[in-house]
Amino acid sequence: MENNVQTSVIEIVSEAAKLKNIDFLLIGAYARNLFIMNKPTVPTPRWTYDVDVACQVKDWKEYHALVQILLDEYNFRRDPSKIHRFLFGDEDMPLDIIPFGGIENSKGEIFWPPDFDTSLNVRGFTVALHSADEIQIGRTIMVKVIKPPLFALLKLISYLDDNSRTKDLSDFYFVANHYFDIIDVDARVYADNALDADILDNDDFDWIVAGAELIGRDCVAIDKKLSSEIGKFISSYNKEDKLTIALSKACSLPPAYSKRIISAMLHELT
Repeated sequence: MENNVQTSVIEIVSEAAKLKNIDFLLIGAYARNLFIMNKPTVPTPRWTYDVDVACQVKDWKEYHALVQILLDEYNFRRDPSKIHRFLFGDEDMPLDIIPFGGIENSKGEIFWPPDFDTSLNVRGFTVALHSADEIQIGRTIMVKVIKPPLFALLKLISYLDDNSRTKDLSDFYFVANHYFDIIDVDARVYADNALDADILDNDDFDWIVAGAELIGRDCVAIDKKLSSEIGKFISSYNKEDKLTIALSKACSLPPAYSKRIISAMLHELT
């Protein structure tokens, strides 16, 4: 799943972040590929070449210090088309660096300087950092990686923030579709006294719907307050089935089935 350029970029970011005492985690499709890397039953998802990281900073000065060291010391270049994207090597491998933390407002939004007229929703990134798994990259680097349920949930937030990002809906659906392969299903569902054995009790049981339900359940286990807030936010957006219709179109699903998936997750979140 890894290639040498991606590994090099992550190693460089890790080194630069340590120099600036900045904590970060991997997010995005590359992170998704990492947490299914040792799951032989999960098919290879959409190919991704870029690397997405989220870094926790106390202010914009700290973020720019990290960016500057990448530009000055490691030969990254700015991508003129995207404010948070940088390019590396002869292949122009994209690196997206999303800041969060002290620069967020109460709604989890950041506004990019110098004009502060471009916004991005980073709600949940702090929780994702504090609950992240550590995965080895290359031979020596241990990197924090977003947990699968939060990856799926924050993909929905990303789509709600920018409706052109329909691939975020596909990423959410991919995790729901393969959630029983990603988790330790024997321990959680099939074992004697398994805590999630009740998921099998529905008369109209469906693996993907149940996967979405467990995504919601696991997000609540990670952070109940955040899950409730995001659940209410999604529910408000979806009052007229805008999200379920969008998921149906993006993933070629019957609308009624798409609604079951979203409803199952929201039932657990709220």
